[in-house]
Amino acid sequence: MKISNLPQANTVRTLQQKAPKPDAPPASDQVEIGNWDPTTRYAGLAKKHPDGRVEIDGMRWGLEEVGEKKKDWTPRFSRTTLDPNAVKDVYMARAPFMAGIPMAHALLVVEFDEKHPMRNANGDEDNRLVLSVEAKMHEGERWEAMRGFKGDFPVVFQLGSFTDGVQRACRRLGTGIQMYKLNLDDDQKKQLLQNALDVSLADPDAPYHTTRNSCYSNVIDLVNSVVPREQQIPKRSEWFAYLLQKPTSANAMLMGAALKDKGLLAEGNSQFIHNDLKLYPGSQTEATPREKRLAALSQSVAWRPACRVGGAALGGGLGYALGSLLPGAGAAVVGVAGGLLGARLGRIAADEVSASCNVDYLSPDQWYRPYLAGGSPALQAADDASSLGPRQ
Repeated sequence: MKISNLPQANTVRTLQQKAPKPDAPPASDQVEIGNWDPTTRYAGLAKKHPDGRVEIDGMRWGLEEVGEKKKDWTPRFSRTTLDPNAVKDVYMARAPFMAGIPMAHALLVVEFDEKHPMRNANGDEDNRLVLSVEAKMHEGERWEAMRGFKGDFPVVFQLGSFTDGVQRACRRLGTGIQMYKLNLDDDQKKQLLQNALDVSLADPDAPYHTTRNSCYSNVIDLVNSVVPREQQIPKRSEWFAYLLQKPTSANAMLMGAALKDKGLLAEGNSQFIHNDLKLYPGSQTEATPREKRLAALSQSVAWRPACRVGGAALGGGLGYALGSLLPGAGAAVVGVAGGLLGARLGRIAADEVSASCNVDYLSPDQWYRPYLAGGSPALQAADDASSLGPRQ
């Protein structure tokens, strides 16, 4: 079943379609552009089995860690068989771009039951599928947020294994992955996977946009496509006549707050998969005392109201101080506006702390595979016919 409210889901890409046209011209005269970056591919539907299983081309199974630098690691792609009816759980996840930077890459993670894992042409198995919406670039190009606002990059809905996602975040980037299990029923989980596959197999009709057609906004669209209207995560703020994007839908670092506010966060702790300790010695592997205190406080029924009151007091005070520079009733008007804004931000902060501090730390070792270290037999692509570049 196709989803109609996602702009990317237009036509399904299959093996019978013609090969992609030559590479597009350079997006910037200041960058030396090469071929398409080989670390991403456009998926293709290879085969449907009578029992419901599907074979998909362009599935990323990690990076072979061969080369002097991490940027030289070679991607592994292979035709992969999965069963869309075997969904067990679905997660939204985030991996910060850099340590200490409050910006993150968003992922959708679908977990299959233990008896029906994904399997690639080599016989490798993984019981979790990852959808990573990324900006498609050429070799030599660098990601720039401002170019993303201008729509300079095509978008690619990259499918991959969980091994791939963990390796990139915990070994290549060194930022870890925060996992949030979604509170969905079985039918919603299956439909969400189907919608994710549909959009991944479609020809994109819009370029990557830093906020409006991004990794995070597309994951939100997918979740919104299977929940009732009252649980959908809003994109636009009711403030300023809905002209501004809500912070909880613009920055994946507020993912926990967005989910908790709409009752989409499953009960229980979230999970944080920490960095590989051999590559990043000294990485945090358990909750700090401060995080534990915040986690305990955030479970109180008074937590959210207290944060809202505190935010209102702080925002109102700052607004009044700024408004005092204005004539007439400026101080009162700006003070009230500041108080309302502060209360809203206090609620967001309360939800984010509650969602993210109640966390179990997990080691990435259980998802690392020996073949990623190099020296193992080459990955059998099984005639993988996925497209390296977008169709034009």
